[in-house]
Amino acid sequence: MVNLFGRWRSRYPYRPGSRPSDATDAAAFAWQVHQAQEALTSKVDTKGSILLALEGGALFATLSANSKGAALAGLVGWRHAAELGGITALILSMVAAGTAVFPRLGSVRRQHAQHRMHVAYFGHLRHWEPAELHQRLRDLRPEERLASLAHQLVRVGKLNWAKYRLVQASLMLALVGVLALSAAAFLA
Repeated sequence: MVNLFGRWRSRYPYRPGSRPSDATDAAAFAWQVHQAQEALTSKVDTKGSILLALEGGALFATLSANSKGAALAGLVGWRHAAELGGITALILSMVAAGTAVFPRLGSVRRQHAQHRMHVAYFGHLRHWEPAELHQRLRDLRPEERLASLAHQLVRVGKLNWAKYRLVQASLMLALVGVLALSAAAFLA
């Protein structure tokens, strides 16, 4: 039997249910989790970008097939309704994919108000002066470092969850759209 968790254990030395010995160990583990979150963000953005391009191509092909004398020109009845449903589904799938890859930076006002509490997000870091940040980083106790990183992990986790759900919705809508267009074009 293959050990499905061997790879996970090699990257993340703390097993579920075990506790790191102190805040410094916990912060080291949290940074490993943060790196995994960054990799997930990159993957979902890539998937969403590819879907957006493919869905745009499918929409362009559909609109081209509506020109005079083309396969979808002059459809009537249920076939026209299926065509319109397919086009609508493709447009909605593009909106979902575009929303998934659109950068979410948060409120500027909130970032400015919270920048002194959190030092792991570039949106907060941009409000600091280098000398002040240098001193703040030197003064942070391990528990404070961990709290700032925990805040960032939760924020990124929520964003990644939303991105993956949007990519999932985009793919489902694209499939529905393509099936509806195929039915309109090829079923008699």
